[in-house]
Amino acid sequence: MMPRKLYRKGRVYKRDKTWYIDYYDTTLARRIRRSVGPKKVDAEAELNEALNMVYKGQAGIEEIEDISFSLFAEEYLCKYSQPTKAETTYRYDTLVLEV
Repeated sequence: MMPRKLYRKGRVYKRDKTWYIDYYDTTLARRIRRSVGPKKVDAEAELNEALNMVYKGQAGIEEIEDISFSLFAEEYLCKYSQPTKAETTYRYDTLVLEV
């Protein structure tokens, strides 16, 4: 009996006539499964490109500038807390964050 191959980085598999790729994106912390097309070579190339992007840390995450906590808290209160939360919860947020 042959040992089972472990796919720690990613894999290519076929369903019906379509090839798929399956890999874990560490930058997004989630598993990605995507159809590629009818050719295995294309699927392998797509998987290789996706894993390179994950390795380089460029898979969907953009650079974020450093901001102070007070600016972040102010933006949080204006854009999220006040429009989406109840008035009492919003007041509590402002007390806790002391902006």
